[in-house]
Amino acid sequence: MKKCLLIFVLFTNLLFAQKDSLIFKKNDIKFDGFSALVFRNYGLTYERIINNKFSAGISILKRDTKFIKTRLQDNINNKVLDWQFNPYVRYAFSSVENKNFFYAEIFGSINSLKTYSLNRYIENNLAFYKVEKDIQKNIGLGASIGYKEYFFYNLIFDAQIGFGLNNNQSENEAATLIPRIGLCLGYNF
Repeated sequence: MKKCLLIFVLFTNLLFAQKDSLIFKKNDIKFDGFSALVFRNYGLTYERIINNKFSAGISILKRDTKFIKTRLQDNINNKVLDWQFNPYVRYAFSSVENKNFFYAEIFGSINSLKTYSLNRYIENNLAFYKVEKDIQKNIGLGASIGYKEYFFYNLIFDAQIGFGLNNNQSENEAATLIPRIGLCLGYNF
C-alpha cells in the first residue's frame, strides 16, 4: 500500500510540476501608451522571437512637435527628437517561454532632431519675433534593460529604460543622447 501511495504521489507531482508556459507564438506588436500620454510620443514596435533567449525587432517613434513649438517663450531653444527608427536585438535572462522575464537590449537608431528657437529681429525700427527650425539627422547605438510579461496568453506588458549616443559632431548634449524609455502594451500572435 505504501508503494502504491508513493507511486501515486510521485506521478501527481510530475503531472502538476510542469512549468506554466505559454502556448507560444513568435510575433509581438506593441504600442507605447505611456510615452503617448506623458511625452506625446507615438511609438509602435514589432518583435520576432528567434529562440528561447533571443529576439529581434524594429521600433518606430514619432513625436508631436507642434506641442513643443507652442511652448516657446523667452528665447528658449527647444531641441526635440522628432522621430526614431530603432532596430534591436534582445537577450532574455530566462527562457522567453516563461510568462515574465528580464532582458537586455542593444539597439541602433536613425533619428531626426528638430531645434526650435524664438529669435528677435529688428527691421526698419520695428521689432518682431520669429520661430526658426533646424533639422539634424543622426545615427547612433545604445543599450537598454527591461521587463516583459505575457498575461491572458496573448497580451503583453513591456517596460524598458536605456540610452544611446548619436554619432554626430554636435556639442549639444540633447543632440547626442538617445532616450529609450517606454511602457508598452501589445499583442502576441
